Amino acid sequence: MKVVPYIILSTATGASAAALRGKDDCDNAPWDQCGGTGFDGDSCCPAGYSCTYQNDYFSGCQLDDLCLVVQYGQCDGQDSDGNAWPDDQKCCPDGFECSYTNQYYSQCIEKGSNNTDCSAPYDQCGGKDYNGTTCCVSGYECTEDETNPEWFSGCTPIPVCTNPAWGQCGGVDADGNDWMENHDDCCPAGFTCEYDSQYYSQCKESTSTKKTITKKRTFNFLKAKAKQAFKGTKGRIHAKDETCKTDSDCTDGTDPHCVVESEFYSACVDCDPSSFSTQCQFMSASFLNASEKTCSQTCEGRCPGGSDSECPSDESCIYADGADACVDCSSQSAFDEKCSYMSDDWIISAQDKCGLDCTTRCPTHSDSDCADGLICVVQSDGYFDQCIDCTKDSFEEECKFWSDDIRSAAEEACDLTCEM
Repeated sequence: MKVVPYIILSTATGASAAALRGKDDCDNAPWDQCGGTGFDGDSCCPAGYSCTYQNDYFSGCQLDDLCLVVQYGQCDGQDSDGNAWPDDQKCCPDGFECSYTNQYYSQCIEKGSNNTDCSAPYDQCGGKDYNGTTCCVSGYECTEDETNPEWFSGCTPIPVCTNPAWGQCGGVDADGNDWMENHDDCCPAGFTCEYDSQYYSQCKESTSTKKTITKKRTFNFLKAKAKQAFKGTKGRIHAKDETCKTDSDCTDGTDPHCVVESEFYSACVDCDPSSFSTQCQFMSASFLNASEKTCSQTCEGRCPGGSDSECPSDESCIYADGADACVDCSSQSAFDEKCSYMSDDWIISAQDKCGLDCTTRCPTHSDSDCADGLICVVQSDGYFDQCIDCTKDSFEEECKFWSDDIRSAAEEACDLTCEM
């Protein structure tokens, strides 16, 4: 059995963590400031995050501690080399508890599900002339023996996914090998394997209404409709690179202000409504939150807090990996107009929430994402994809509007050359 370690993702503990535990109606976003000397903002954090002390001047919303040992995984005893089981792997996922089997092995089983009247691991549970119990303890199932199925059935471990919640499930491993050479592509119950890039796929919560707790990653998204020049470059987009400490440091614009996101980042923003409405479209969610408070304005079409209440009444908020947007889910054309230029993770979340497919894109990088007759083309860096019609007339009509990266990938996939 492969074992996935317990990973500490936050340092908040005890009463202080409990007092500042995340809640669903908090205005702060993940990684926002929530405390510190001179800070007068909200001290709460969104669900799944806790306000964690870093120094006297800054406390931030960081991920809660999560146990990443798999369901039915080992949680105590000895490892395969006979060494004592590591202390940092003595935990179980939510809804499971560590159940002692013997001095060599303890297992995460569903709470309250262990029936001591059932057969123990590897004991007999069936077969001709067998008169004992036919059930098995939690985590095991009664399986016919391959060489002697008529006479013997035994309690064998139920096959479980070796990838933990929030763990990797595709791409390449730490040694640069294809993930599937030495790992599974499955995810635990309640999680699905979602494509991020050619190098990484991750087990994320299946429920689309919950915010996905992931690494601190954001994806840039730019509206470049004419050329569809989106590239999902990792990192943050801020209004400008002009750092500041006070408003007096800002000079550009009609109504310049210094927006402080945290002790680590601040930038100048023009709070004039016409300028702000343009700048805000390209800000990261956390920086936009700070900008809206500083400028006393809202950014049309954005919902950095991840709540539908930030959108017009007929639109829904789609929030994934730091990218957010208000989307009209009432028509395919309105949905396509918005989803065409967004990150793959965002599109997958939007499709789940709206119940629609983004007809121009293939976020899982599969032809099955596209309509019949179209194929999925992914540019070489893996950050943008598009459904392409490889028939010559259609190809020639559309290819002149594509980005150079998509055009190059499409020419190779379709074995055609774009005549510009």
